[in-house]
Amino acid sequence: MKQMKWYDVLQYIAMVCTSSFLLVNIHFGIYAAIALGGVSFVKLLAQWRIGNPALTWPIRVALMTPILYWLCYVLSVVSGLHPENGSQILTRKAILLIYPLCILLTDTSYIKSIHLRILGYAFLLSCTLSFIYYCGIAIGKMSSGTEISQVINESFDPRHHAYSSLYLVAALAFVYIELTRNWKSNPRWIRYTLMSFVPILILYTVIVNSRAGIIVLWVVLAICSILMSRRKWWHGVLLFLLVGGYCAGLETVLPGHTNRVTQTIENMEADKGDARIDINNSTSQLVMQSPVFGYGAAEYQDEIVEQYEKDGYKRGVESRYNAHNQYFETIISTGVIGLLLLLVWLLSPIWLSIWQMHRLYPPALLLTVIVVLNLAVESMLERQMGLLFVGWFYPYIFLCISVLERTKTTDVHSKKLSI
Repeated sequence: MKQMKWYDVLQYIAMVCTSSFLLVNIHFGIYAAIALGGVSFVKLLAQWRIGNPALTWPIRVALMTPILYWLCYVLSVVSGLHPENGSQILTRKAILLIYPLCILLTDTSYIKSIHLRILGYAFLLSCTLSFIYYCGIAIGKMSSGTEISQVINESFDPRHHAYSSLYLVAALAFVYIELTRNWKSNPRWIRYTLMSFVPILILYTVIVNSRAGIIVLWVVLAICSILMSRRKWWHGVLLFLLVGGYCAGLETVLPGHTNRVTQTIENMEADKGDARIDINNSTSQLVMQSPVFGYGAAEYQDEIVEQYEKDGYKRGVESRYNAHNQYFETIISTGVIGLLLLLVWLLSPIWLSIWQMHRLYPPALLLTVIVVLNLAVESMLERQMGLLFVGWFYPYIFLCISVLERTKTTDVHSKKLSI
């Protein structure tokens, strides 16, 4: 902090608040994002310079993708039959603009690896404190006579379970990356502290009772085990057995999400009309009918409800369910152009990690897998909680790549000078 200028300090504090408040409270997360935008604007005025010299052109292209994605929605709303209905959609998705614009327009060369690690630890700590907070509420409910099964399976975390699990699995991925980044460089107490977060986060993920969450958790565990086995094969096997055994034990004791997965499969086989299946059947028909241009960002929800009515899905009509699939939702609203921009945006961390620095391939792969799988089962970019996560952590991984690229360039330059 001592070597940073006052506007850099303010911007970094806003970043720390952003990482800290993402899961704690959605309103706090939005306020932190707005504060980051405001501080970055003040920094522009103080610097009298627009642009970030710390970024390479591939990172600039990646950061421009969510902006183009938002502009695609703007074009779809303006060209639609009812543009007045699209203002709420554009306002909600405008949160995607704050993070990339702050990095594109302001100098982030002051950010080093330690700054990025602190942001990750702030996010990890917020997830843990959130668990402790809801545990306190659950204990209070049980002391007043509420059964433990009802507290755990129905109202432990009042937020949407799929979004909560998205954050929690990402926190677990950060723990894995931080532990394996350089095992010997971390003091012993830090290693033990990080490992203590693992059972808490997994327990939290199981309790929130998300089908997608537990499936993504097992996929991430498998990927982490494979990555770890590249050093010594038995390390990966041991990781999978220990963490997997703990997950399986929790699923046996708290089988809420396991039962939901089983019921979905049984309903699919018996054609009983599971909600997810009915939603997928109706929205996939809309995708096939107009895959190129969609139906317009301001009109697509009415089209979905109308399709529910045609298919006789009364619950979908009454609740006005969205597509529960961000890829379908994007095609229906903006067509294939919006989908292509979304895919380029989602896959850019892997491409950039290979292009710029192989050391960042594991975190880039884990972030991409977590987001891509969750977007396949939820329209996460239609709610603030999903927009905040994807909008923040993709620029975050781009910052990581930028910092490592600068470090690599500095090391090469130092070697040349020594020679």
